Amino acid sequence: MEYRNTRFPEELVNVRVQANTSYQIKRVMELVQNEKGLELMSCSKIMPNSGTGPRLRQFATFKDLKYEKKQQQKKQKNKFQKEVLIRRMLMCKVIAIANQKGGVGYGKW
Repeated sequence: MEYRNTRFPEELVNVRVQANTSYQIKRVMELVQNEKGLELMSCSKIMPNSGTGPRLRQFATFKDLKYEKKQQQKKQKNKFQKEVLIRRMLMCKVIAIANQKGGVGYGKW
C-alpha cells in the first residue's frame, strides 16, 4: 500500500453541525458564516444522521482568512528569536574573550 503524504490545507476549517431540527442547523450555520475571518467554501445538504435517532447533520468547509496573518506573525516571532539567540551567542563570545584577557574594566589608568 502506498503511503500518501497529503495533508488537509491548514487554512481550511471543516465543520460538522448536528442538531434535532433543520432550523437549528441553519441557525448555527448562519452564526458561523457571520463570524469575521471565516468564508464559506462549500456546504452539504442537511442529511439524517444514521444511528443516533432523529438527529440531522450538515458538513461545511470554511476558509480561515486570518491564517496568513497568523503565519506572518509566527515567522516574525521566529526571526526575532533567532536574532536574540545570535545576540546572546555574540555576548558570550565577548565575555569569554574579555575573561581571557584579564576581565572587563580592569587595567592601567
